[in-house]
Amino acid sequence: MRPLESEKLSKEVVLQSTLCSLLIVLLCVFLISILLQMQRQRQEEEVKKLNEQLKDAADKDALTGIYNRRYLNQYLGDLILDEKEEFDAVLIDLDFFKHVNDTYGHGFGDIILVEFARLLTKHVKNKGIAVRFGGEEFMLVLKGMNTDEIGKMLEHIRREYKEFTKHEKNIECSFSSGVQHYTEGIAVTVLYRLADEKLYVAKERGRNQDVFDLE
Repeated sequence: MRPLESEKLSKEVVLQSTLCSLLIVLLCVFLISILLQMQRQRQEEEVKKLNEQLKDAADKDALTGIYNRRYLNQYLGDLILDEKEEFDAVLIDLDFFKHVNDTYGHGFGDIILVEFARLLTKHVKNKGIAVRFGGEEFMLVLKGMNTDEIGKMLEHIRREYKEFTKHEKNIECSFSSGVQHYTEGIAVTVLYRLADEKLYVAKERGRNQDVFDLE
């Protein structure tokens, strides 16, 4: 009887050992699959984050951190496609910026650009977007605002900008702007041109002012 019992016991031990090994293997496979899934999710999140950073870098001005002209073209294109949207484009130029750069250095010029962009962002908030159009030129795209509201906003920005330069270098800097309301059917390039024409008039009239109408 003992040899049979020993043989039976040995088979049971082998079976238990096999089942135990199988369970360990299955557990390892399960844990490995979880780890691989977690790693895949992390990689996907990292790729998504990297893509967002690349898109943000492509859409934002490197110095000021506000939107650039590339993003502006896309943004305006989307607005124009939505026929229900009415908006105004405000083209802004910092008065005598080259003189400020030449007198106080490009370092201070960059400080002015960054601060002015901050002021624009602060006042625009949920009313539209602020864009660095190029050099010392900026553009605001404002939705749902009338002429009086835009004028008051620009005066607030003008006052704070003047206060900043007065505090920093004891100079009172200003800006000029041309405001163009979007008319259905005009192209983005035409919108830019019309705003630029009004900006030119503001400069011709002595700068430090906003032109809404050429009449």
